[in-house]
Amino acid sequence: MPDKHFKEVKDERKVVELAIYAGYLTGFHRYYHVGSKYGQRLKESGHPFLEMYRLMIKEFKKPFGDCQVGRISCTGVKFEDVFLDEDGEMTNGAMDAMVDCVMEVLDWINKTVASDDEFTHVNIEKKFQECLGQMRERVNGNPDFAEFRLMVAVQICCLAKVVVKGHKNLHNLVYPVAGLGAAEQLKHVDATERPTVLKLIHKESGMEAYGYNACEGHLCETAEHRVGKMFDFVFIGQSLFCHGLEFGENFVKEYLSDTWQEF
Repeated sequence: MPDKHFKEVKDERKVVELAIYAGYLTGFHRYYHVGSKYGQRLKESGHPFLEMYRLMIKEFKKPFGDCQVGRISCTGVKFEDVFLDEDGEMTNGAMDAMVDCVMEVLDWINKTVASDDEFTHVNIEKKFQECLGQMRERVNGNPDFAEFRLMVAVQICCLAKVVVKGHKNLHNLVYPVAGLGAAEQLKHVDATERPTVLKLIHKESGMEAYGYNACEGHLCETAEHRVGKMFDFVFIGQSLFCHGLEFGENFVKEYLSDTWQEF
């Protein structure tokens, strides 16, 4: 949904807020439902994160749960204490600080994505960890926004062309986040050797055209604790998005269409 709203609103910070909210979720069914039903309210809101929070409670009684379980543990963030003032509004600057941190990551990606020397998993991971450290410093309270949640938000922004305008190297953005499926499969490998091992898996699996994002996804989905136990779903009304393989243009395949179109 953020990509659709960005086309209409052209407000990068609002889209980042919606992407951050997506990062907090265990699945996207309820997020899609609320976005589809209340798109106009979200676009008109000064803080669509807060509006999404209120609408989730209105529709489902819970702000962050989803019917898709097992994908990632539900957040433990104390939302009201961290993000809201005494009047229940977002005036304490916490969400603005979160958005600032994500925008800094996006700006760095946009500046370095074309450089094979700078845009590496080592530097990407370092930048993500710096961002999370800044969030903890700037936000009064624990935002409970770790690497995987940040990666979800950043990927959504890249696909929606928020700050990052597209490049084929975005296929190499995703790295194995500590404690999750892909990293578990590589835990016997020294951290300094991980890029080499990833490159080998990448080549031997025949996924070179799809970048390290596909390699990370392959490792994650084939992890022993996931096979046959955790599933990702495509549901009615959902469109699909991807980066172009050759030049990095962003493409969308609308629901019920069999054609990828640039957007």
